[in-house]
Amino acid sequence: MWSGALRAALIWTKASRWRKVSKCKSLVKQVQMHLTIQKNRREAIVRQASVDIAQLLQNGQPQQALARVEKLHKDQCLLAAYDQIDHFCSCISISIVHVFKNKTVQDLPSSVGEAMASLIFAASRCGELPELRLLRGLFTEQYGWEF
Repeated sequence: MWSGALRAALIWTKASRWRKVSKCKSLVKQVQMHLTIQKNRREAIVRQASVDIAQLLQNGQPQQALARVEKLHKDQCLLAAYDQIDHFCSCISISIVHVFKNKTVQDLPSSVGEAMASLIFAASRCGELPELRLLRGLFTEQYGWEF
């Protein structure tokens, strides 16, 4: 009697774990696709801003060019952040087995723990990537709020 219940509980937890792994994989892929779109859009903005700044400087309007340079710098920083998020997503997708196999954060490889922590941090900062909030929910469900 107990062995049947135990077997059913083990099957249920494995199935539940598998659903979380597949959901995590699909969310990471969605984040990467969304990042590609956002990066392409932002790169186009950066290219156009560079041309605009050059034209403003040639026309003798340094104050307007300075304002555009500040905006260009922010856009380039955002592009660098997108690259880091993409790198962390790749790290998670490569080692997805470790993410849901280990029960504590200390058992994870350091690169995976860093990637998870960085994606959790980015979830609150990047509103244009709503999938990150869902990933944060999966990670906190797996490892708890103290992570």
